[in-house]
Amino acid sequence: MSKRKPAAAPEPQVGGVEYALTIRQPWCGLSMAAIKIVENRSWSTAHRGRLWLHSAKTADNVARPSLASDMTLGSILGYVELVECLEIGKVPKRWRDQWINGPWCWIFKRPVPLRMPIPATGKLGLWRLTAAQIAAVTAPI
Repeated sequence: MSKRKPAAAPEPQVGGVEYALTIRQPWCGLSMAAIKIVENRSWSTAHRGRLWLHSAKTADNVARPSLASDMTLGSILGYVELVECLEIGKVPKRWRDQWINGPWCWIFKRPVPLRMPIPATGKLGLWRLTAAQIAAVTAPI
């Protein structure tokens, strides 16, 4: 798996609202490494733009036990740009990868990992970062 160089801390979004999505490892790490660009969900979202990825506290050991064993759990790893959310039948070929199975496909681009993961408790669905979490993820490095 390739390591992407962390970028400088991002500016807080207009309005101060930052959204996150909890994903089990190894999928969260693969998305942060730009290896997996489609996140499969049973539901759609109207959100577009920066989306923080949080690794769940438990790994998906059934899917890829060897990949998940050395990955960070229970932490915000960085952010991606959520550029599209499409039903599986409408996903263009250029965005299809080996893990696509829908029914809703969230298309991620431009992952930016944090230099150090931020421990956090995740939630189901799309969730808002707290003020303390926003301060931590946007702090100067």
